[in-house]
Amino acid sequence: MVTQLDEPDQTPTAAEALIARLPRLSMITGLFALTWLIVVVLMIVRPSSTTGA
Repeated sequence: MVTQLDEPDQTPTAAEALIARLPRLSMITGLFALTWLIVVVLMIVRPSSTTGA
């Protein structure tokens, strides 16, 4: 049997599926880190702020 090299595999491998999801995962990770940065800054700037003081 002779296999043709011109025909690519139609089924993506697990590595290709992971590589396709990396940009979205990196965006979600960045947003999560930014959210925690905001929380930490607010906790340092206003550690026990009250509305009356």
